[in-house]
Amino acid sequence: MHSALDYLRISYPTLRPSWFSDASTAAFAVAVYLRIININDSITLFLLAAKSKVAPLKTISVPRLGLSAALLLACLMHFTLSAPTFECHC
Repeated sequence: MHSALDYLRISYPTLRPSWFSDASTAAFAVAVYLRIININDSITLFLLAAKSKVAPLKTISVPRLGLSAALLLACLMHFTLSAPTFECHC
């Protein structure tokens, strides 16, 4: 049973940033996504930014490359979050 307040509630899309990083012996990469959950519960993903780098010629362990990917992700997150604001017409 719905109350009167349920009908008065205004729904807005939910915006959730998502970050991803991965590393291997050949390269490491990071990506920043924006996940929008619309009022009708449909989900839309947008790739906001991505960056990749080739692993150095000197042999480095995968955990160390994972740390390099985490640093690259932190820089990309800072860049993305400090970008000028924009209007969302979702």
